[in-house]
Amino acid sequence: IGDDCALKMYKDKFKCNEADSMRIARNIGGVRCPRVVASGMIEGHTYILMEWIDGTNLGDVWENLTGENKQVVLRQIDHEVGKMKNLSADFIGNARLDVGGNIIGGYISDGNIYEGRSREISPRVHTMDEWQALLGVRCVPTDQRFVFSHNDLGPWNVIVDRDSLNVRSIIDWEYAGYYPEYYERSKANKSLVSNGRN
Repeated sequence: IGDDCALKMYKDKFKCNEADSMRIARNIGGVRCPRVVASGMIEGHTYILMEWIDGTNLGDVWENLTGENKQVVLRQIDHEVGKMKNLSADFIGNARLDVGGNIIGGYISDGNIYEGRSREISPRVHTMDEWQALLGVRCVPTDQRFVFSHNDLGPWNVIVDRDSLNVRSIIDWEYAGYYPEYYERSKANKSLVSNGRN
């Protein structure tokens, strides 16, 4: 839509989390992501009208970067993840904004847990013991904070300046929410391996 906006539409009502996640990331966390111009439902479809970010998808150039250039980009991404980790909550799951702009808990939309389907969790997950019971494993430390996580962070969801390799934006926030501190890195590593990237 024009040179300065992009429109994203979904049939899946569970994707309505993305606009709120982008608002939280950008407005509260200061993370580089597109500004949401408008969002809502129209004719049964969720939509987000957002700022267009000019640049190159990192996934398109990653394999051709030198090791040194990859490290430059990874340091910038790590800086953005650090901003996300400064945002914490007392629940695990997607984050929504209520009419007053307060962050409230939502559902857990991790396909690794629900075989690709989002499901409502009740009661909400508020402890690491509840989280590990949901996962069916007890292999992570239980002293984890619940921090804001992108949950699909890989080269395909990062826009960079083609010449300078400066990170311009992190995109595709539909799986974002508050998860244990370790989770962002483990999800990113799993995604990179499953997509044959390194």
